Amino acid sequence: MNSMLALAAAVGAAVSASVAGPLGSGRVTAITNANIVSMDGDGVLEDHTVLLREGKIAAVGPSDLVVPPDGAQVIDADGLWMIPGLSDMHVHWNGPHYGRVLVGHGVTNARNLWGFPGHIELREKALAAPDLDDPLPSLTTAGPIVDGDPPVWPGSTGVADTEAARAAVREQVAAGYDFIKVYSRLSREAFLAITDECAALGVRFGGHVPQSVSLEEALDAGMWSIEHLTEYQPALQGPGSPLNQMDDSERRRLNYWQHGVLLAAGVDDAMMAEVGRMTVASGVWNVPTLIVNRRLSASPETKAELMGAEPMRYISPGVRSFWDPSNDFRLQNVDPADLKRAEENFGVYLRIVRGLHEAGVEFVAGSDTPNPFVFPGYSLHEELELLVEAGLSPYQAIRAATVNPSRMLKQKGEFGRVGPGHRGDLVLLRRNPLEDITATREIEGVVLRGEHFDRAALDAMLDRAAEMAATAQMPGGN
Repeated sequence: MNSMLALAAAVGAAVSASVAGPLGSGRVTAITNANIVSMDGDGVLEDHTVLLREGKIAAVGPSDLVVPPDGAQVIDADGLWMIPGLSDMHVHWNGPHYGRVLVGHGVTNARNLWGFPGHIELREKALAAPDLDDPLPSLTTAGPIVDGDPPVWPGSTGVADTEAARAAVREQVAAGYDFIKVYSRLSREAFLAITDECAALGVRFGGHVPQSVSLEEALDAGMWSIEHLTEYQPALQGPGSPLNQMDDSERRRLNYWQHGVLLAAGVDDAMMAEVGRMTVASGVWNVPTLIVNRRLSASPETKAELMGAEPMRYISPGVRSFWDPSNDFRLQNVDPADLKRAEENFGVYLRIVRGLHEAGVEFVAGSDTPNPFVFPGYSLHEELELLVEAGLSPYQAIRAATVNPSRMLKQKGEFGRVGPGHRGDLVLLRRNPLEDITATREIEGVVLRGEHFDRAALDAMLDRAAEMAATAQMPGGN
């Protein structure tokens, strides 16, 4: 009994200290009776209360010991499950409705992989208290993609030589972007010039491993992030690799999809441990974007079915046009048989994630929305499900969208956990996501920097996003 009194006194003192001061200096919100997946471990804090003040978590404790102060807004979670707000670490912010769609699906933090000056403005706006009519997740953004000349995507910065590559880095750093996005067609010399300039200026770089560079070279150069597992399949080619048995002229006759099928066929699981060790040693973060790889090679029948999916209402006419296979340059003049084989080979991505995971590699979750049929907000939950299918536990998959993004952005202690001092970014769920990862879809409430949106508010937010999407005209990217 004395120990319980001592615990109550200790918790009470901690709570009093954390919310001390007049309420006028910061409104307090109490979310009571929640089952909290705090991400400080894979356990659950049952029947706990969270106190929020000035956009941050002030205290967490058992509901029978934590008494909300007078004047607090009290929200009874009534046994709902609470997780930290989710992070989508690979998005392309493609419309004025995106903030609403992401927040409406529990995404309170996003990393934009193709940025323009407007994204810097959004990032700064997101630092303020949430606009209840136009909520924005916290945002980190690259500038325009830095690629070879000509680039893959129009609108990228194409660099033909090392001086142009260095100049592109300097310009983006001066403009205020958070990191440099590198891409597939960079020459080896331009890529190494970018890495050198980034090191000199103290800025991070990530994206695609260029085709001119091996995975080992990219890791040695200090890449911050690798998207889509680029260059992992070439690095995992075993002795029986069909591609390695071809000469250069035979390989040049292969189209993109045929090359991909043969790459997948040559992946040797016995090499996973060594490639994983090399990855861990480098400190690089991998963003597998499994969902985009699944959707790019999906059959016409699957895509036709997805056209009727509920989240299509958040897709603007311009992006719908981009999703039309007849308008996607990656799908032009493709033999249906090659596409079918690519779809069947999706499992190689799951094998690579499983093998790297077993070797100790950690991941961050990203969707690559709005590539074809990768829906903003919605598809992050699909990505978490694919990570579990690849061998991660539900806890590890949620970690890839909470704790690991905070570590990747060097903001550990700022978000990604339910604990004092962290941002008040929370998601309330109807079921336990540690038992079934699909529970992350069943959202009853979202807290964004201390502001609570219940299910009715989220529905209204998403309805407004759908209305805005109907008139938005912004194309997609990769």
